[in-house]
Amino acid sequence: MTATVANDSSLSLLVVEDDDGERSLLADALALRFPELTILQAADGNAGWQLCREHAPEIVLADICMPVLDGISMSRRILAEFPNTHIAIISGNSDTTHLLEAIRLGIRQYLLKPLNYDSVFQGIAEWLERLHLERQVTRQNEQIRKLWRGIEQSPAVILTTDVAGNVECVNRRFAELTGRSETEVLGRHLEALFDSLPEGLARLVEMTGPRPAQPAEHAVAAFYECAVRRRQGESIPCLVSAAPAFDPDGSFRGTSVVFTDISSRKKLLDETVRAQKLESLSVLAGGIAHDFNNVLTGILGNISCAQALAPPHHPIRSPLFDAEEASQRAAQLARQLLAFARGGKPVKKRVLLRNLLEESVTSALSGSGIGAVVKAGDNIGLEVDDRLVQQAFANILTNAAQAMPAGGTVTVEATGVHLGADNLIGVSPGHYVRITFSDAGCGIPQEVLDKIFDPYFSTKPGCPGLGLSSAYSIVVNHGGHIGARSWVGKGTAVVCHLPAGASGPVPQPAPAPRPLPAAPTGAPVLIMDDEKIVRKVAGKMLESLGYQVTTCTCGEQAVELYREAKLAGAPFLTVLMDLTIPGGMGGKEAAREILALDPQARLVVSSGYFDDPVMSDFKEYGFWAVMPKPYKLSDVEDLMERLAEPDGVSAGSGLEACA
Repeated sequence: MTATVANDSSLSLLVVEDDDGERSLLADALALRFPELTILQAADGNAGWQLCREHAPEIVLADICMPVLDGISMSRRILAEFPNTHIAIISGNSDTTHLLEAIRLGIRQYLLKPLNYDSVFQGIAEWLERLHLERQVTRQNEQIRKLWRGIEQSPAVILTTDVAGNVECVNRRFAELTGRSETEVLGRHLEALFDSLPEGLARLVEMTGPRPAQPAEHAVAAFYECAVRRRQGESIPCLVSAAPAFDPDGSFRGTSVVFTDISSRKKLLDETVRAQKLESLSVLAGGIAHDFNNVLTGILGNISCAQALAPPHHPIRSPLFDAEEASQRAAQLARQLLAFARGGKPVKKRVLLRNLLEESVTSALSGSGIGAVVKAGDNIGLEVDDRLVQQAFANILTNAAQAMPAGGTVTVEATGVHLGADNLIGVSPGHYVRITFSDAGCGIPQEVLDKIFDPYFSTKPGCPGLGLSSAYSIVVNHGGHIGARSWVGKGTAVVCHLPAGASGPVPQPAPAPRPLPAAPTGAPVLIMDDEKIVRKVAGKMLESLGYQVTTCTCGEQAVELYREAKLAGAPFLTVLMDLTIPGGMGGKEAAREILALDPQARLVVSSGYFDDPVMSDFKEYGFWAVMPKPYKLSDVEDLMERLAEPDGVSAGSGLEACA
């Protein structure tokens, strides 16, 4: 067996001839005439069959009479394994038996020796042209298959219409998105797919009749946002792009339309817009609430002083009581404003979710006639500010209870989930706890559902509309997400995702009280506050309790007054310090300097920002107690009594005494 390969062309031709001279002469002539072909040579049928198995030539020229394996038998093997091979039989005689056998195998070219090379070349040229066409068709078919596969598996809906705007073809995504089968929509006008057809798209699908050819850069393309109608009746927001389709002669043949479901994108955008809006409002609300608490301190403090001065049965006591009650309601509104505004300042620690939920249920539903079922594992942990999250949970539960005026049960379920980077709620990837609060109330209409977390939005008369917005602010600023699903007449489910914490028991901090001496009559007390009305009313209340009061407006003055009093041997019994002083040293910084002078200084922090981290963890900043604004005479009296107790003031007692 001999074989030669002329080049590494993509097409090859095999010459099988037992006469070495004829084989070489034919191979050389073919190589000269068709340089693009790789020429293979074999001296017998068996060698030719082996070369076919190795190289799969597109064309085979085979002599019939050969040793080992004749041309007809070799051709039979080749066509059985490579049915698209073009074979020409070469023979030195005109025996029709071989011709009929070749025809039965599907061989259509039969060459007689001596060969006419022009005829051979013409036949091969025709085969090559046919092969090139076949390959071109194969490539085009493969491209069409790939394109159709891409269209069918596209995440977007792709469809085409005829010149009248009737749907001709849709991909598989259409059925997935709309719930309609292909047969339901084929032949229907494009308008049937949309709630309302955008004006520009309507003009586009109305184009009819032949049109002059136009450059591609001048072809009309349109992009719209509209609602696509599902089979069940609801609508899906989609981004629609469309362009006219033309034949090569410029005739308009219809419209190509692509629309993509943007509901998830719109939800994320709405969340972003809501977060930005809440952030702007929170700055305003926080400042208003802080100033409002300062004013309320003056009002409530003076009311309590007037009550103390009024005789037990004096008629003035009734309006004073009403004024105090109104002030307390105003203080509660300020607290809601601050919870909404200051939800972004959580002091996180590891807590057990079940304890948090049970405390929230008790505070929100006690006495309401609404039951609760809590489904949460005993060891599910969270990394949160427990006070703020408990308030958020309580607000959600209160809202659920209000949705069931005739009574019912709120179900609270918690489960751990892992959210990847491609999650649809826009939080960072990681482990979360999903908490679902489900009620069986009246439900919320879809057109209202997207507004329930907006500040001051409420469907209930007399409600300020801050409960769910403050819950939203708290959850989002913990790195979580809150959303809602509702079914009119069946109920609502509010779903929170919060970052998961470690499981297991939560260690309880050991109390570290410091004993204090009893407060002597006439003991000096220092008040630091930038608001005159607060300094005045706080001083009035302390003086009514028998204390000598000194006031100042900023931390620098407080530090200097404390230093002078200590050097004079008459240190202040306590210092009541405002936490925030615009343009000056606040309570936290002043406390640091005073404690440097006197580590045993008895400092009390006071602020209209009741949920500031310093207020919740006052001992970590060196304070002995807290006095949230607004406060009244009984709160001040209780605080001073606690300062004089042998066990001192324990963590949190100031909040309990003065809230």
